[in-house]
Amino acid sequence: MDKTLIIIVLLLFVIIIVLLGFIGIFLFLFLKQHKDKNINNPASKIPSRKQPAVKLEPLHGHCMHHPTEKAGGICNICEHPFCETCLHTHESLNFCDEHYQIFLESKWIEIDSVQTTPSHPEKGTRIYKFKNMIWEQETLPTYLQTHYKINHTTDEIESVVILYAPAENAEIIKNKLKVFKE
Repeated sequence: MDKTLIIIVLLLFVIIIVLLGFIGIFLFLFLKQHKDKNINNPASKIPSRKQPAVKLEPLHGHCMHHPTEKAGGICNICEHPFCETCLHTHESLNFCDEHYQIFLESKWIEIDSVQTTPSHPEKGTRIYKFKNMIWEQETLPTYLQTHYKINHTTDEIESVVILYAPAENAEIIKNKLKVFKE
């Protein structure tokens, strides 16, 4: 009798496991089919509160020379937007036609470099403001390059912003930078 009871209990246990398996498979197929129906159902595409109702795309500028063409980048010297046809790329730097010639014909030297961190990004913005100021006021060509590295000690991304200028304007720009920093 003892063996019969154990066999009955084991059979019941196996039947329960098999039934739970069938229920699981049925639920899986039901939910999958229900999900597929919702994908094709326009009413199911009503956005939730967490998602915007309209997908917003970033605003794009248009080329200075081709107003109907979207800009592919900006010139590193004048910072105007240009389409891919008008841009010249050199070692990840973009230049418009006019400034590409200046870039190729000049010997560029480092004028200043600033190291920034996420906790002190304002150091980098000063050098950007200076670059824009001397271009807008005196059209002195300069460009900036940013190099990134991870500081493993502080677990921060550090950047070094470097200002370059043509050698023939280097002293003028260094003096203006000194006054700008004061």
